[in-house]
Amino acid sequence: MALDDVEKESPAVWSRYARQIAAECRRRGWQQGDLPGTGVLLSYLLYWWGAFSRGYAFEVEIFRDLQESGIEFQAHDLLDRQARYSPSDLSVSGMAGDIKTSVYFVQVGAPLQHDFYIVRLFVRGRPYTLAAMLQPSAWDEINGDTVAGTLTSVVTQFPNPVRIKQGIHELVALDYDLWKKRILRLQGES
Repeated sequence: MALDDVEKESPAVWSRYARQIAAECRRRGWQQGDLPGTGVLLSYLLYWWGAFSRGYAFEVEIFRDLQESGIEFQAHDLLDRQARYSPSDLSVSGMAGDIKTSVYFVQVGAPLQHDFYIVRLFVRGRPYTLAAMLQPSAWDEINGDTVAGTLTSVVTQFPNPVRIKQGIHELVALDYDLWKKRILRLQGES
């Protein structure tokens, strides 16, 4: 949270702590070069450290961007361990939101718990795209027409808001900057 440029500087923070985790595993005897199975624990620890660090860095990026954009929101406190386990990462205009580094949550059959998600969308051969994915009820708050699409075609259909169906889920995906403009308009009306 003390970094000036979270996107560029956070990999170095991840790396520094990853080296510390590896050194601690060796110090405790949990990783031994002559016992190949001991590397599995280190791999597991580094995988989860990477997932957590990327996720929290992305949250900080989004919180800063929303603040700079003038959007009114409430975020959970990343410095408070208990608050990090809050039901949602943030709320905007009474809607509960979550910030995700991928769209894995849409591809599982579990019910979606939040009104909206701010996500990174990856398309082969392109840099990632920031998007907002909204439950239909949250989209109704913002309002507007949509085009039909799929999770794999959504980026190519932007800037149009795209209604997608993925398994049991129906969501409206739109470019993150367009979502921010619509939220600012909604907040200006209230």
